[in-house]
Amino acid sequence: MTLNLALLVASGFFEILGCYLFFLSIGNKMGWMGYVGGVASLIIFGILISLVDLGNASRAYAAYGGIYVLASLLWMMYVEHEKPLTTDFIGVGLCLFGTIVMFYGRLQQSSG
Repeated sequence: MTLNLALLVASGFFEILGCYLFFLSIGNKMGWMGYVGGVASLIIFGILISLVDLGNASRAYAAYGGIYVLASLLWMMYVEHEKPLTTDFIGVGLCLFGTIVMFYGRLQQSSG
């Protein structure tokens, strides 16, 4: 499960990076190189998320949702230097709870 978690975290980073590069390019802060970097980053995201083994693709994508929300909050804090609201942390906690339930369910299915 550690490899799956690492893949989900890396996937979150590359998806947010790719989208952020598009955001910068559309705002004319980065130019066409942002689009190129964004596409490359999103390709890496697609490869990494495809390597997650939680039984099927749908479960991997659903479990990834909690990781993505956490990564987005961390990106907001450390890249965009915005202070999260209390409700942001509560929302992340709820999403991560769902991800943990999905991981735990998969472990129970594998061992039982």
